[in-house]
Amino acid sequence: MNIVITGSRDCNDSMCQKVHEITAWAKSHNHTILTGDAHGVDVVTRADCRKLHIPCSVYGAFNRFRLSNMGGHLEDCRFADYTTRDKFIVDHADLVIAVWNGKSSGTRLTFQYARVIGKKTIVRTIPDIGGK
Repeated sequence: MNIVITGSRDCNDSMCQKVHEITAWAKSHNHTILTGDAHGVDVVTRADCRKLHIPCSVYGAFNRFRLSNMGGHLEDCRFADYTTRDKFIVDHADLVIAVWNGKSSGTRLTFQYARVIGKKTIVRTIPDIGGK
């Protein structure tokens, strides 16, 4: 199963812990992870995938990858913008999991799109109350 893990760039300790739980669950079920190339939830996801040996496809935009040394297979970066990239990732997923701080508009647009097209979507909202 292809699982998108997406989320806020501002990732507090509680959000990081939630990502660790999700990646451990994905590992136990032999799932493949699809994610972006941003700071925050994407970086934690990629690091977990590298550590746990989970197949992970990473997508960038604007013909470049940010943080290319963080792990995961650098899959594609030909997208004109991040919204187009996020929709592509969702289109190729069986499940979308968002770890959201309640503010990030990009994360909100991604999980709203997933719901509109009928993808199973789980949103874990963790407010930014403690910081990193």
